[in-house]
Amino acid sequence: MQPTFPEAVPEVPVVDLAAALEYYENRLGFSVDWGDSDGGISGVSQGRCRLFLTDRAFREHRGNAAPIVIWLNLNSKDEVAPSGARISKGPTTSPT
Repeated sequence: MQPTFPEAVPEVPVVDLAAALEYYENRLGFSVDWGDSDGGISGVSQGRCRLFLTDRAFREHRGNAAPIVIWLNLNSKDEVAPSGARISKGPTTSPT
């Protein structure tokens, strides 16, 4: 019998975990599910999207390497832009 795997949860490296948590929560609408800057890792979620945010000390202690690229497939930048989030690259169309 083949195992059923849960959805992948990307580990996103951040420089300042407290600032990242504030940004994800207040600008992007994520919920902080667990963890804080004291432990160097935190889990955040919005709907079905789950991410782990980790600081440098956490990654170095475990040998986790950065960087990582995360794709959030939204219908348009308007789904994020009104929150004040910084859009680093405009939306593009790609084959599905």
